[in-house]
Amino acid sequence: MKNSSATRRDAGYLYYSAVVFFLYCALSCSAFTVALYDSRGISGTQVGILLAAASAVSIFSPPAMGLLADKLRSKRRTLMLCLALGGVTDLLLPLFAGSFWPLLGVSVVGNAFRGATFTLFDAWLVSEASVAGRKLEYGSVRLWGSIGYSLFSLCYSAITEVLGSVDIAFYLGGALMLLTALFCLLGAGRETAAPQAGKKALSLRELRPQRLLHNYYFIAFFFVFILINVAKDFGVSYFSYLLAELGRSSSDVGLLNGLKAAAEVPLMFAAGWLVRRFGYRTCIFSVGILYAAEHLCYAFANSMGILIGAQILHGAFSGLFMGISASYLYTLIPASLSTTAHALAIGGSNVLSVLGNLGSGYLLESAGVRTLYQCMAVPPALAVLIFAVTLIVGKARHIAPYDSTQDALECALSRPAADSVS
Repeated sequence: MKNSSATRRDAGYLYYSAVVFFLYCALSCSAFTVALYDSRGISGTQVGILLAAASAVSIFSPPAMGLLADKLRSKRRTLMLCLALGGVTDLLLPLFAGSFWPLLGVSVVGNAFRGATFTLFDAWLVSEASVAGRKLEYGSVRLWGSIGYSLFSLCYSAITEVLGSVDIAFYLGGALMLLTALFCLLGAGRETAAPQAGKKALSLRELRPQRLLHNYYFIAFFFVFILINVAKDFGVSYFSYLLAELGRSSSDVGLLNGLKAAAEVPLMFAAGWLVRRFGYRTCIFSVGILYAAEHLCYAFANSMGILIGAQILHGAFSGLFMGISASYLYTLIPASLSTTAHALAIGGSNVLSVLGNLGSGYLLESAGVRTLYQCMAVPPALAVLIFAVTLIVGKARHIAPYDSTQDALECALSRPAADSVS
């Protein structure tokens, strides 16, 4: 018979797995965003503007929500707020998709909250896993997000094919996001990670987020992260155009996303072992190189089989990057700024997404989708180069990594009895 501590561990695993499963079931509807716009007759240039505007608000919303979570010292409550508002806007999106300006407004507001959800959940889960150690591994929980994304991508694909409309994907996605918010409401006792639990909110003066600006290895990885992350998220946005060139239906977007998400599971599950065997840095180099190769596959694809192979490749290394990037980032920074730092990295990714989407609409119409994918092979290749150079410079100049024991503020926050920071 299991003892009480083992039962609590199992309950915690089931709870976080359920939250991430339904969260990514909901988020998988976003793969049909461009297909929704196209079904309403939105031009390629307007699609680029819509995507750029959604990315623009995501520059500010994840860092703002991350800072709010660190200030309130509750990732869960901040996540719940974003899920509720993101779910409502998903439900409204098809209703406003027939007119550009209302669609732009709903898209921007929705992305402001929806775009912060996965960052907040990852920050919450990683902080809890750091307390539980191997009893609650990030990868073993996060893989349920990939399973949910894969399963519902296939479901959305089948349903939209039968109904002949992609609107249903957003109605289901919005409902699932509201369900996930309810799960978070029921998780009031799940925030146990020090130094967050049971403490009063901090002012910005007490939190001192400027500490991140003096952290060489965080700044270096910040640029690597955003370049890889842009490549990770960009490919699917223009699949409907690539599929049209191959004579395929836009409903195949769901099939491709389902295969990608299913392929994430093995390396996400094995991420901990791969890090212990090869180290964080070797894994990150591998991801950058493979993402560059993936986009070149799209650029020269002449069959559905190549797209399927490239998506499986993408899924495998996306799973690895998701399994290690947040954990590696957290080894570089103060624990009290974990959500802020992660959200800043996501916000930085969205800066590049804005620039990319503004130019991609024009490039799509003037040069075609193939040229667009050739250009997208550049960011991950550049990330590999930057990562190598910054590590060499750091070693040559004997720049020491962050050490929490040398940070007086972090030591004060970590004391169980400390309810304030002087």
